[in-house]
Order: sequence, then structure tokens, then C-alpha cells
Amino acid sequence: MSRLENEKYKSQFGNLDPFDVNYIDNFIELIESILKERNSFVKSTGDDKNRKVFFTCLKGLLIELGVKNKMIEFLTSGHSSLAFKIDDKVLKIGKATWDLSPAKQFSCTVPVYFEKCQMIGEHEYYTLQLTQYVDVDKISEEELYSVYKELRKLGYIWNDPTIENVGKIIEDLDYNGIHYAEGSLVVVDLEDMSYVGEVTPDVVLDWLCYEGYNRKAYIYEERYTEEKNNILN
Repeated sequence: MSRLENEKYKSQFGNLDPFDVNYIDNFIELIESILKERNSFVKSTGDDKNRKVFFTCLKGLLIELGVKNKMIEFLTSGHSSLAFKIDDKVLKIGKATWDLSPAKQFSCTVPVYFEKCQMIGEHEYYTLQLTQYVDVDKISEEELYSVYKELRKLGYIWNDPTIENVGKIIEDLDYNGIHYAEGSLVVVDLEDMSYVGEVTPDVVLDWLCYEGYNRKAYIYEERYTEEKNNILN
């Protein structure tokens, strides 16, 4: 999203008073207003009952996270979501045109603590995801490629390998049977990964070209293929 849009959202959420007894309700009301106005997707009338279920779930999560008298910090907005920082967690709230599958959990993907995808209309969903906060500064191109390469070894294509979608674990932590070492790189946008298994590289390259994904994914796949061929030869 544009810098001006991010500044607008930052101002809107910053003007909410965390000491107001209705702070959580005011926050949710603003979220709902923004989601309705976003023109990323074809709007439908939606199902009010399902909307209520979604925002009731969001309210319960915010209460569980202990945001009473605590400002929820707006971080950024993307093509389909808004991101907020709550202590050492990131809360993403957004819209989708398909039912999102559960996030992939590897040592190179950000720890995901909670997910919800609620259908509110035909081809319209509201999404909710709580992940670990990571350091997104000073990520090099080589580090970015190393994450792409790790995912490829696991059988996944990362369709949007950009520096904005990678972060570093701030301190050692263990979650869901996975150890995350301080400074290790993780993908933070988990919806742009596609499982391809053991298909040949030429098929992957053709697929990337056909799908019209990020040009860098195509370049990285060419590099990955070349490195793999050099090892085999």
C-alpha cells in the first residue's frame, strides 16, 4: 500500500484512546470500517452473522492478549491486510477471496500462534493471524535467497520473495516443536508459498512464468536450478 495510506491508518489508530473503556470496541469498529472500504476485492453484501462471529473472535483474542489500557501499534498495511504490534506479537487482519489453508510451519517460517478464516460472503473471507514479532531491518539479498533456497528444499515455491516479507528472530524461542535461534531468518507472509514437491526445475520455471509471479522468484529459481545442476555434475 502507499505511504500516504499507511500514514492515514497510523493516524486513525493512533487517535484511539487506550484508556477509554470502549477502546477494544472502537478499535474493532475502525478495523471493520477499513475492511469494508478496501477496494482490493469485489465487494459483496456479506453475511452479517458471520461478520459478527469474526469480530467477536477478534475481541476475545484482544482481551486474551491483555490490550486493556495498552495502545495497539499500527505497523503497516498490505494488499489485503493490516498489521499491528502487540508486545512481542504481530496481529494481521485482512480480507481474502479464498479459504486460506493453515500456515506452513518450518524453522524458516514465522511462528504462528493463532489463525482464523471466516467466510462472510461469496468469495469473500475475513482473516486473522497472530505471529511472532521479528526484526525486519537490514535483510540482504543473499539472506533473502537463502530463505528461498531453504523453502525449495522443502518442496515449496515462494512466489513473492521480497525483503519486506522476511524477518529475523529477535531471541531464541521454541514453539510447536521447532527451535528458532536468535537471528535466524523467517518468512513472515505465509500465503505466497505453493507446494510443488519434486517436479523438475523446468516445470517450475514454466509455471512461474505462466502465473506471472514476482520476477525475483523466477531469477531465484534459475539460480537454484543452476546450483543444483552443478552439484549433480
